[in-house]
Amino acid sequence: MKAYFISGLGCDRRAFQRIVLPSEYEIVHLDWLMPEDNESIEHYSARLAEPIGITEPFVLVGLSFGGMIAVEISKFKKPHKLFLISSIATRSSLPALYKVCGLLHLDKIVPAKWLRYPNIALYWVFGPLTQETKLLFKGILFETDPIFLKWALGVIARWKSTQLPEQLIQIHGRRDRIFNPF
Repeated sequence: MKAYFISGLGCDRRAFQRIVLPSEYEIVHLDWLMPEDNESIEHYSARLAEPIGITEPFVLVGLSFGGMIAVEISKFKKPHKLFLISSIATRSSLPALYKVCGLLHLDKIVPAKWLRYPNIALYWVFGPLTQETKLLFKGILFETDPIFLKWALGVIARWKSTQLPEQLIQIHGRRDRIFNPF
């Protein structure tokens, strides 16, 4: 069975480098695409999901923002299981700060280049980080296109999904500062 992995914002497939699954699973990474002009999260998710076949059972694994994308994919390609890691399943779980940022369209105001360089605030949000993971985070963030980051921040802040997905399994740590349900 294929297990499709979608990393989080400011991350790539390296976020899953220590994941080991039983031998009956084949790990397939769905790497981020550049968004089209004014692309909706629904349309983007459909493009990202093109490699997913529907003739055989599969599982989806989404980390943080990748979990939100996985939720969108699960609406039209029905996974056997949907695993969300440090993510949310509906808009009602989106922190109020994100909703306010979406209403104010702050993602349109912040210069894209500001998003490429980690700082104390970003380290705190993504922490706790070890020295090793801090270096990995810094490298991935610098490699991530700032246009993609701005687009993603906008669709996160204005995400409208309300239906709880089927076959959902959520994995969440108490130290998560991005989408903390506790």
